[in-house]
Amino acid sequence: MITEKELTTYGKLFDIAAGNMEAAGQKMEIDREAFLAVVHMNPHKADISRMTGLSKRGMVQALFASMCHRYPDDGAFAVWRDREGLDDFEYRKILTKSLRNAKETKVKQVSQVKNPYFDGETEEIRTMVVTGYGRLDRLYEIYSKMPHWLQRLAKKIFR
Repeated sequence: MITEKELTTYGKLFDIAAGNMEAAGQKMEIDREAFLAVVHMNPHKADISRMTGLSKRGMVQALFASMCHRYPDDGAFAVWRDREGLDDFEYRKILTKSLRNAKETKVKQVSQVKNPYFDGETEEIRTMVVTGYGRLDRLYEIYSKMPHWLQRLAKKIFR
């Protein structure tokens, strides 16, 4: 758990970096609020409860940073900007579910914890699916490199 002192320190570091970026004529790729929500997070467990107080834009940035290990591109922002008319809870529920089910987060084996927008699926099942998906992706890669006769044999065995 991050302490208030550590959070203040990270905030000061962000402000220094943002000032340097502004002096160079550039803009930070993530807002301060989103950065502070994810700065001390486990790379394989996105703690959604730390994002509940964020703006919709901040929530998109924080979820992408914590689950995809990158910042959202313009296309992702456009998709979520089109949905801003939704009720706040519904918007966040759809956003968290969308990223929870995204192939990118499954391959990176990132799961959501403490998600108030959760729709009933247990975290244990989700963790098993995430872990298995990374392995299935690797198995498919191996399968696709097999000779055709061996692929046909594998299909017969595993059907």
